[in-house]
Amino acid sequence: MAQTETSFETTFSYHDGNVLTYLADRYPTVEAVLYEQIQNAIDEDAHRIEVVIDVGKHTINVYDNGNGASPQKIQEAMGSVAHSIKQTGKLGRFGIGMLSPAGKCALFRFTSRPAKGSHPYCTWTFDYRKLRSERSIGNIPAYIESDLAFNKYLEGEERKGKRYVWWRTHVEMQEITQDATVSAFSFETFKSGIVGRFRSDMLRLDARVWVTVVSASGEEAKKSFTASRFAGEALDITRLEMGGHVATFRLFVSPVISSKRRGEIHVGEDGDKYRIPPKKFFMSVYGILPDDIRNAFLSGVFEGEITSNRVTLNTERNAFIRNDYLLEFCVLLERWYKEIGVVHYEKVREQEQEERHARLSSRALEGLRPLLVDSQWRHLVNGFKVESVVKISELQNGVGTIEEETLLLEHLDRRKKILGDKKGSVKRGRRGFRKNNPPGTLDENGTKKNSVRRNGVGLTFTRSDMQSSSEYCILHADCGEIEFNRRHPYWMRCETTDTVLVKYMEMAAIRALVVHVQPSDMQLMYKELLKQTLEIEIYMMTHTQVS
Repeated sequence: MAQTETSFETTFSYHDGNVLTYLADRYPTVEAVLYEQIQNAIDEDAHRIEVVIDVGKHTINVYDNGNGASPQKIQEAMGSVAHSIKQTGKLGRFGIGMLSPAGKCALFRFTSRPAKGSHPYCTWTFDYRKLRSERSIGNIPAYIESDLAFNKYLEGEERKGKRYVWWRTHVEMQEITQDATVSAFSFETFKSGIVGRFRSDMLRLDARVWVTVVSASGEEAKKSFTASRFAGEALDITRLEMGGHVATFRLFVSPVISSKRRGEIHVGEDGDKYRIPPKKFFMSVYGILPDDIRNAFLSGVFEGEITSNRVTLNTERNAFIRNDYLLEFCVLLERWYKEIGVVHYEKVREQEQEERHARLSSRALEGLRPLLVDSQWRHLVNGFKVESVVKISELQNGVGTIEEETLLLEHLDRRKKILGDKKGSVKRGRRGFRKNNPPGTLDENGTKKNSVRRNGVGLTFTRSDMQSSSEYCILHADCGEIEFNRRHPYWMRCETTDTVLVKYMEMAAIRALVVHVQPSDMQLMYKELLKQTLEIEIYMMTHTQVS
């Protein structure tokens, strides 16, 4: 009896063009492709990189003076798609980066020559319009650029049929797809993305990146940047462990730049210099890391790097693979914040809030300027006598007497008892005494007070936490200060918006002044009545648009 065959084989095949498109889709934007090209340049130790984006012509060119590539190296790369040919420790680990432009341009040219030896420049042309439709991709056309020669000292010159260039590698992308990262290109965003990802190697190489953007109308803008070391207040390097999983925190309290803290925390693996930008990472752990801690890390208060010895980058390099190690990493992030970070975060936030309140107080006083200089109100402001306070310039010039200096100190001691220690201080200078005034002071003419004058007059706004008081503000007539209670519901309701808080301080100050000028037996009635109207105005301000 014949034996029946029970096993057989099925042929497996795939469409090369579709696979190419799939791999290229791992780079969702033109900006992501640019990051890849710059990474390749840094991998080859380039310290000069130039990017030219022509919006009108839909082209991008990237030049670098790195080690370049020989035909043998390109052949190795083309035969190693989807697995790395790069050395351990290099920034990139995925060979598909060689084909990253496939989904974002119609034509891609790669020109290079190695730094060592006398190899000529060679150019490979990738016509993605054709490649994407081919079932089997064969050879990539290439040719020798016999007219090109490398010489950084003869850059741009032509001699004996040779055109000298400073670069060893040139990447050209033609017919770029419509992409918001190109049409609305942001230099600062691009800089942040490059420096954040490759800071350590840029510092090692002392690399500079030049970016030229040519608009659709032909206008050219050129800028450059390098990586800078973190300049904030260094926190202690901390290593937290959880069952062999170690997270290392190299963080700083970021400095104030142009009135803001713009710190960024980049996250990565131990042993790999590539870093995930903060927004991408912390958005990727949404629902894992508590929102208040995510927001603190993204607030700009901190800058630096956090690395882990267990997490693993995904192939797109925009997040870590979601597994138990990522959960452990988030636990360690939360632990660091609760044990160390929260103290620094709250301190900075308190300082920023105090600076904001002082700035808004000054704006509110400016808003009251017309009122203070009006004749019918000047008599009130003139009543705020600061007795026995000598002119600062007189003390500094040695004109003030010992008696006058003593009276100045006595006045400020009395002022501290009324308003608290934070409201002013006196320091002895080389030639006398100098007073540090709180911000936002106006004199009887409605101008900012830069000095305390003899028998000076004025109005000052201060703020304090009067938790046990029901007063929304207190007028200290003996020294011309209106003290606002930051713990009062009125203040807390208005504090969320700058404009509303300024209007609130103006209205509250006017009510305090009006009550003050009433006869003593009428002040309580006026106070309660004006408080009721203030309650209505606050409701209107916080429930309608304030211009």
